[in-house]
Amino acid sequence: MTETSTTRIDILRHGLPEGDGCLRGHTDFPITAEGLEQMHAAVYGLLDVEQVLSSPLQRCHNFAKQFASQRSLPIEQYPDWKEMNFGRWDGQSRDSLWQTERELLSGYWKKNRGNPLRMAASHYTNLTVVFIVPGKRCWFVIRASVYCW
Repeated sequence: MTETSTTRIDILRHGLPEGDGCLRGHTDFPITAEGLEQMHAAVYGLLDVEQVLSSPLQRCHNFAKQFASQRSLPIEQYPDWKEMNFGRWDGQSRDSLWQTERELLSGYWKKNRGNPLRMAASHYTNLTVVFIVPGKRCWFVIRASVYCW
């Protein structure tokens, strides 16, 4: 008889970081006090985690590290789990970009809207490899939207 193990995955998006109104991307904005409150509320009662995995961005990793430390859990960060890299737009306000790069910005959102997998595919090619943690109850602290396929 073959024994199987089940992996449970709980996913938490980071709370509100600084840089409101910006394309945060790789720009490593810290979490706000409100964002920390949101994250604490979201994990209330989450007691049976065995492994914590996190984006390296401080808006994710600082809370994940604190959570893991308080519960004596192993934690790993995955550099590939950063937000999308918006290149020269990264960290800039959407309002200022709209004023200076309206046509390019419109084309970008029009091309990718309605197809989140197209936006995510190039950023998460390694994600499926690290999702395999047999028999563990894992908690992922990541950025932005989660795409499952």
